[in-house]
Order: sequence, then structure tokens, then C-alpha cells
Amino acid sequence: MERKAPLNFKEGLTDPSGRLSSWRGRDCCSWAGVHCSDKLGHVTKLLLPNSYSSDPDAVDATAYTLGGEIHPSLLRLKYLKHLDLSFNDFGGVPIPNFIGSLKTLRYLNLSGTSFGGSLPSFLGNLTSLRLLDLNSCFGDSNKNDLRWLSSLSQLKHLNLGSVDLSMTMLDLSNNGFNSSIPSWLFNISGLEQVVKKKLGSLCNLQVLDLSANSLNGTDIGEFTSGLSQCNNCSLVSLDLGYNNLGGFLPDPLGRLRNLKNLVLEKNYFLGSIPESISNLSSLESLDLSENGMKGTIPKA
Repeated sequence: MERKAPLNFKEGLTDPSGRLSSWRGRDCCSWAGVHCSDKLGHVTKLLLPNSYSSDPDAVDATAYTLGGEIHPSLLRLKYLKHLDLSFNDFGGVPIPNFIGSLKTLRYLNLSGTSFGGSLPSFLGNLTSLRLLDLNSCFGDSNKNDLRWLSSLSQLKHLNLGSVDLSMTMLDLSNNGFNSSIPSWLFNISGLEQVVKKKLGSLCNLQVLDLSANSLNGTDIGEFTSGLSQCNNCSLVSLDLGYNNLGGFLPDPLGRLRNLKNLVLEKNYFLGSIPESISNLSSLESLDLSENGMKGTIPKA
């Protein structure tokens, strides 16, 4: 049964370079990109990224790109936890609906896959996800509604880089707000808080990348006030670069004490760097380039 599922999946794909040529014989656990559990031999991972996309020595990375149709036979892989199809090219078709039924997934990487349409709300059904990477996933993405993110209570890594969020904010406001981050984005601290509809925060999230979006007019204080409510915020990396954000950096930024990487480049921040930054004792990288800020970095 499990052997047939990857084979059916392969039948729907285009594979010009023969990357899946090893997918033959009875032992599917020996096939390229297929990983199985040690004891029972269930397929737990399908790792099929186009690794040549980042290889400067590759003559033509597109020659190694998988495409075509993602077959629903993946639903028969009842123990599948990792699915990585990054940097392949699916030609602008929407993400298939059945992906939202792969509820055992903990890791889903669709970055750079050239899907079309909007971010599908059925991704909110993947409540076991720890990592969700949709960076540059959509060739033409608009009217994105991200309220489904509040269902992903286990999420630790979220990458929405280059996803158009500007229409999301306008669609959600319905009252004249100008591209601000909705409050429910911070309701991912845990299932209990979500169910009780109390204000929460991204307390379990370790990596948040919203770079290169259209967050014009968004107050960065909305991020820091929500995140700083955590008793021990887990956030290690925050990237809000290339977003046309403005105003002054807020003091609560210094409460994100586990931050190692803070990227705020290519925005319109003004004023001086707040003294609270000195509280970020774990900080290893701080990028404030191409802003309008003045002064010195406070000493830790």
C-alpha cells in the first residue's frame, strides 16, 4: 500500500532530469527522497527539494525541476510527517485541497514552488505543524486571509516571505484601517488560549519571517506588544525587512530576550535605537541598514 502511494505520486509529476529514476523495485525506503521509520518501515518523509536552485555551478537548475500534478495518493501515507517540495515549479495551479488532510505533517516546505491563487485556509487543518515555509510560494497571490494561522498552535517556524499581505489586512479590517496587522495573528500561543478566545501571542514561535511584504503603515509596536506579553517568548529570529515600516522602534522590543537575529533593514524607522535593545543579551545579528535612524547602539 505505502509503496504504491509514492509510485502514484510520481506518475503525476514531470521529471525531465530523472531525479526519481531510483523509484523502482519493492523497497520504497531505498528510493531517493523517501525516508522511512526504522522499526516499522512506514514512509515518514518525502524530501524532494530542487537543491540545484541554489547551486551557482548548476548549468540549468530548471532542468532538475519537478512539476505537474501533486497526486492525492499522498493521503495513503498515514505516517507522513515531512513534505518538502521546495523550489520545484507547479505552474501556477492552486495548492491541492487534499494537502489540508495530511494531518500528521509536522514540516511543510513549499517555498519557491510557483503555486497560484491565494493562501488556502485549509492549511489551518494541519494542526501538528511545527514548520511552515511558504516563502515565494505563490507567483500571483492576493486577497490572502490568514486567520487560519490561529489553529496552528504547535508552530515554531513560519516563513511568509514575499507573500502579499497588504490585501489581507484591508480585507480583514472592513472599517477603513490601513494595512495593519490583525490582532488574531498573535493568538497562536497555545490551543487553550485559542479556544477560550483570549488574547494570546506567538509564545512558541521561534522564527518569524515576514520580509518583503507590503506592510505599509503597520505599527511595529503591534508585533512587540503582543510578543512581549509572553512570560518567556521563544522567538529567536524576527525578519521584517523590506516592508516600508515606519515610526520609532518601541521599547517592548527589548523584552524579546531570546532574540539572536533581528532584521529591520530597508524600512523607514526614525529616531534613536531604544535603550531596551541592551536587554537582548542573546542578540548575535542586528540589521537596521537603510533606515533613517541616528545615534549609537546601546551597550549591553
